[in-house]
Amino acid sequence: MTARMAEVFYDGDVYLGWNPVTHAAGFVLAASALCSGASVVPSKSGLPAEVFVEIANKHQVTSLVAFPTAFRKLVFDLDEDAVPTLKRILMCGTSTSEEVYQRVLKDNLSMIWGRTNRLDWDLSMFI
Repeated sequence: MTARMAEVFYDGDVYLGWNPVTHAAGFVLAASALCSGASVVPSKSGLPAEVFVEIANKHQVTSLVAFPTAFRKLVFDLDEDAVPTLKRILMCGTSTSEEVYQRVLKDNLSMIWGRTNRLDWDLSMFI
């Protein structure tokens, strides 16, 4: 059970690859989605809300990874339930505000700490 909880993508997921593949997150996450059996819908970052909704609904997107600044802008431009198939959102890179969580959170909040978070904590012990 623990291993399944750590997975980001699942077989049958449809991942919207809107992070640039020239950035490590965009490349690694798309590759991870494919390796997990998910489909990847290539897109570009910074989509206007109406284009995001059109693409997400057309391809029945279930998963999204976003940096908090881009996601925050998108969240407040969307109507509630604009993308009913979207089930999982992973935000990475920095913290985000409670108002963003309140706007989108319905069922579950999972925290995943990456290597850099752990490394920062370890290094702080020696400073």
